[in-house]
Amino acid sequence: MAELVVSSLTRCFGAVTAVDRVSFTVRDGEFLTLLGPSGCGKSTTLAAIAGLERPTSGRISLGHDVYFDSDTNLFLPPERRNCGLVFQSYALWPHMTVEENCAFPLKLRRVPKEQRASQVREALALVEMERLADRYPHQLSGGQQQRVALARTLVFRPGILLLDEPLSNLDAKLRDRARSWLKHLQSKVGLTTVYVTHDQVEALAMSDRIAVMNGGRIAQLGTPKQIYVAPADRFVADLIGTSNMLDGDLKSDERGSFIRFADGQCLKIPAPPEKAGPRGCRCDPAGEHPPVWWSGSERHR
Repeated sequence: MAELVVSSLTRCFGAVTAVDRVSFTVRDGEFLTLLGPSGCGKSTTLAAIAGLERPTSGRISLGHDVYFDSDTNLFLPPERRNCGLVFQSYALWPHMTVEENCAFPLKLRRVPKEQRASQVREALALVEMERLADRYPHQLSGGQQQRVALARTLVFRPGILLLDEPLSNLDAKLRDRARSWLKHLQSKVGLTTVYVTHDQVEALAMSDRIAVMNGGRIAQLGTPKQIYVAPADRFVADLIGTSNMLDGDLKSDERGSFIRFADGQCLKIPAPPEKAGPRGCRCDPAGEHPPVWWSGSERHR
């Protein structure tokens, strides 16, 4: 296992910049989620890590292996990156059994038959599908097919696991169970993981850290609690949770800090001094003192 480092990653399509100088590090064994609405650049970032997209500039490395470096014009093709990739579509071979689907990546790597059988049994056991090894994809449920797709990825022991909305085709109840199962499996295997989703519930429930993306950039990177309790800006506050946006002036006097709303109503807040600013300052998003964001009963900055 190894640490993934993405530095100043940029991907342009003509005049459109889909990913704009994105930088982040995924620690060894960490589960990092790229979260954001459609078109924010999260899937393009994942594709660049996998080698399915050639970035315009930047650098990507996993441990000592450099996947891409624009300064040296280095681009490692996907088949040499040892990345495990699971798509939204399970992409199982319909004419192959579960066992044959899992064995296929090992055949491509010319793994000896005896070792191949052992690794397939191990991978199917991890996803609790060994008893269905002789079935074909059309004989499986959506959740079972998703497990087989994951087993096929884990069987060749990748250096990093990349997941592009793998649960979106499941119904709501099955998706809830799959979240817990997938996070437990990832923790058990200890595999460095990058997960792409637009579902904030998935991100909050499964992630060690979340990178919220907006317009090709990372708006905020932090733990689920940090993202939820202290969003960096209005976009993150609106994306995470159910939010009520209230505009007002942030004030302070000898009794403490408070917000004065347009109708004259005031609300006491436990704002630390560095957030409150000097007495009588105005809470102006474009000014010196940043706004305070609220969501339900929680205070957000």
